[in-house]
Amino acid sequence: MPKSLVRADAGPPVVELLVEPSWEVQRAAELAGTPVSMSSVAQQVATPSFSLPLDLGALDPGFVASEGYVNVLVVARYAGRVMSWGTTVWPRDRLVQVPTLDMAKAVPPPGGSDAGALSVEPQAAPCGQIVWGDYNGPYETKIMNVMNHEDIQAAATCAWRGSTSTTLGFLTNGPDWVAGGTMTREADETLGFVAHPANARIQTLWTYRERTVVCIGRQNVPYNHAGRGSTPAITHVNHPYCGGFYYPPDDKYLRDYGNNQTFAVGLRVYGIDLSSQAGCSETAKLRFRFTDTRGVVCGNDPYLVEASPKVDARPA
Repeated sequence: MPKSLVRADAGPPVVELLVEPSWEVQRAAELAGTPVSMSSVAQQVATPSFSLPLDLGALDPGFVASEGYVNVLVVARYAGRVMSWGTTVWPRDRLVQVPTLDMAKAVPPPGGSDAGALSVEPQAAPCGQIVWGDYNGPYETKIMNVMNHEDIQAAATCAWRGSTSTTLGFLTNGPDWVAGGTMTREADETLGFVAHPANARIQTLWTYRERTVVCIGRQNVPYNHAGRGSTPAITHVNHPYCGGFYYPPDDKYLRDYGNNQTFAVGLRVYGIDLSSQAGCSETAKLRFRFTDTRGVVCGNDPYLVEASPKVDARPA
């Protein structure tokens, strides 16, 4: 057990950076009934404002997701109390900015009779080990808005590995939870659907689950994709920057997104509001087919026009 993961005694506040195993590693370990733990990569005495270095290239591959990101926890300890905050780090990132952590809101780490239903005795599991608990949800997360006139056919495709980025919920004391940073979770299996909307928002479902990180805290985290959500109607927005005409019956507009439009959505879990956004991490597609009327595709960026992050199709 790394010394840095041992519960701290009274002394100066210490801030530590932990990385979690990739989702594939966590799920494989759970299915096999084998333990898996966080790994400590940096630690220092706390100061009012500082960053902790993180070299993704130096990490064991088991801690890096297939999409290239790493989920990390910033853990502050003082006088045996713990405060946690999470974030997702991508290859372009070099440092993890440490937020201001209010140790007055910190709690004793899980373990012993006060930890509730998910209690894990420190003697039974080492600090940093991940122990799964109750499921929550499923919750709807937004994927993309599709804006088209009813005379212009549209199809939105979400395929392959979807992902969701969600505010972590941390248990503080008794039934009370607080929001604490964000983490990303990709689906562990292929998912896909095609929706044929007219001015609609495409949504998908994710299940969340509680987990204990021994000696650190209890969290509510995205766990797995649970299927296609609803497609509620939205108000058509006429973006100002338009391309050339599309003519019936054969013209069509096709757009591939490397990681498509994402949206924040509120999730209410244990009395706190969590923010979640979902996307199709690969092969997200949007198609407009101009079979009955001449039309244009317009965007929200004057330089990208039809390649803008947000587009709409309408008659012209």
